[in-house]
Amino acid sequence: MELRRHAITFSELVAKVLTHDKALDDVNEILKWLGEENQNRYNEVEALKKEGDTQTPTEWDTRPRIGFNKD
Repeated sequence: MELRRHAITFSELVAKVLTHDKALDDVNEILKWLGEENQNRYNEVEALKKEGDTQTPTEWDTRPRIGFNKD
């Protein structure tokens, strides 16, 4: 009797695990896609930062500084 009950609950457990496993596959696929999108956006931002570093100095960057000067 105990063995039958255990076998029934075990097969139910296996069915539940398989159902959840299929659902997790979908979640993992979505997480992988989101990770790739995040990496692409990060690369784009880094490229823009590097592009901004090569620009010529603006009037603001070359203005005379005011305040205390150590000479």
